[in-house]
Amino acid sequence: MLKRICLGLTFLAGVPLWAQSPPATETPMELPPPVTGQAYPSQVGSEVHHNYVKLGVSGSGGYADNVLVGFTNNEKHSGIFSVAPTVSYNKDTVRTRAEFDYNPAFTFYTQVSQLNEFDQNVSGSLQYRITPHFVFRMQDSFVRSSTVFSSSPFLSGSVSGALPTLLDGVAAQFADRITNTATVDLGLQVSEHTLIGGEGSFAQLDYPKKVEVPGLDNSNSVGGSGFYSHRVTEHQYLGFIYQYLQILTYLPNSEGEAALNTYTPFYSFYLLKTRQGNLTASLQGGLEHSSFIIRNGPLVAEWTPAATASLGWQGPITNFAVGYGRSVSGGGGLNGLYGQSTYNGMAQWRIARDWETSVGASYSDLRNDSPQYNPQLSGGHTLSGSAGLSRSLGRYTSLNVSYSRIHQTYPGVSTIVLNPDSDRIVASVTYQLTRPVGR
Repeated sequence: MLKRICLGLTFLAGVPLWAQSPPATETPMELPPPVTGQAYPSQVGSEVHHNYVKLGVSGSGGYADNVLVGFTNNEKHSGIFSVAPTVSYNKDTVRTRAEFDYNPAFTFYTQVSQLNEFDQNVSGSLQYRITPHFVFRMQDSFVRSSTVFSSSPFLSGSVSGALPTLLDGVAAQFADRITNTATVDLGLQVSEHTLIGGEGSFAQLDYPKKVEVPGLDNSNSVGGSGFYSHRVTEHQYLGFIYQYLQILTYLPNSEGEAALNTYTPFYSFYLLKTRQGNLTASLQGGLEHSSFIIRNGPLVAEWTPAATASLGWQGPITNFAVGYGRSVSGGGGLNGLYGQSTYNGMAQWRIARDWETSVGASYSDLRNDSPQYNPQLSGGHTLSGSAGLSRSLGRYTSLNVSYSRIHQTYPGVSTIVLNPDSDRIVASVTYQLTRPVGR
């Protein structure tokens, strides 16, 4: 199956050699949220900049309770101090868009020095418009951290318009982990109102110190998808997405394999697209066939509904997004197939010229669809949220205060069941220089 997907993407790359391209005067079609898989913007419109290089450093101090989750059933409180340099680059031209971010961090705990860490957070993307109507894009994100508070999209309420794939609610809160995700996309507008494309993807979850995460396992996934999108009116899109995903879970003495085939029509509409802001909504729903097997074990297979809905607004002083998703998946540290329902939301508001506030919240509910492989875990849920207030102290300096909380209930996961809650409050000062490029 995976070989056929790769061959299909290769074939698609050659389409411009013979396809009839639309006239250059026509407006290129949008890539609707269900197709891109990217999160809705997390910045208000007035903060969005292009063609720059940023260099900065952030120093923070704070407090966290229950920092020994998974190690003991005694809560341990600790002060937290960190220093985090940042490097960001953005360059837009008529044909290309390139972005790069590197955010390492040195973090120190006053009461539990064994948790002192050096985080790595690297992401980059490149989009190249080969012709006015043929686009190639690739992106990659790498994170190494030993705290879920480091840079968790789930904790911030990050909202994507695409159907959820891998399990994202389970989190070993203070265990060393490595995650890496990469995608390659192709999009071709074959007529005035028709856009086709495909994507290949890879994701990895690795716990280098297995002793820290009893009940969780390493996993990776590879997959591919194809889509068809038709512009019904200037602001409405109808389409269809097929997606295949193979997830491997690495158990102590065996290997579990999940295979997911999803068939979902979608409808996206741009309710408002003006200088005052952009309002976008998407609906996606269909059927999913999922299966899971461990060598010499029984095959678990089922057909289930899959659906997602999202709404996002980005304006000059306010920004928000909400989303809901339901699907069956695997990985995420767990062995087997799990039905997941997720609810995410985030908002940002520029109160005054120098003041901003933000909130985010997420809820994930899991149901074990393969109890013969993991009978001690029937299901569970994660509830998390964060809130922050920031103030600009000048041209280069800003102050931020934030509070985050995560609560998890997974009776069969030893690393979580002892102490399922954790809270953190942090104040940070950031100094950042921004210089234009390519102007």
